[in-house]
Amino acid sequence: MILVRVVRFFSDEENSHGVLAVVRPREDFVTCFSLEDEHRTVKVWGETRIAARRYRLGVNRLVAKPGDPKTFHQRYLRRFGPVFHRGMIEILGVPNFTGVLIHIGNDDDDTGGCILTGESTSQGWVARSTDAYKRIYPVIIEGILADPDNAWIDIVDVDDPPLP
Repeated sequence: MILVRVVRFFSDEENSHGVLAVVRPREDFVTCFSLEDEHRTVKVWGETRIAARRYRLGVNRLVAKPGDPKTFHQRYLRRFGPVFHRGMIEILGVPNFTGVLIHIGNDDDDTGGCILTGESTSQGWVARSTDAYKRIYPVIIEGILADPDNAWIDIVDVDDPPLP
């Protein structure tokens, strides 16, 4: 079983800051900061964080058609190689949305409703995103691939009610 928990501790009109922890039974946990889009009552694609609740995790290996922009999977495969990168970590079952990922980025312009990773955080920003991603990705992807029926992410809001 793999459980990822994101605890959102601060939000404003542009983004939401949190801590992402990877919890593995009987092992140490791995943490980093997270950054997402802002809270909205009605989710707007690319401009809203997902609702707080439990979701399943899966692996997204979509490949773009010729002439289409490259997908995250293709870019990360080229950047990190096939030994490290085995697909994007996707949050499944988000009502009315697909392609919600955990990935690299620094500010709300880098997320279309996805969760970004970082080693440190300040207002509207996470730094050293690639370093954080390289630490958490192997742990999460191994957990998903080892037991895909028991790979979960809990999103918890302690910034409730979020700031406008």
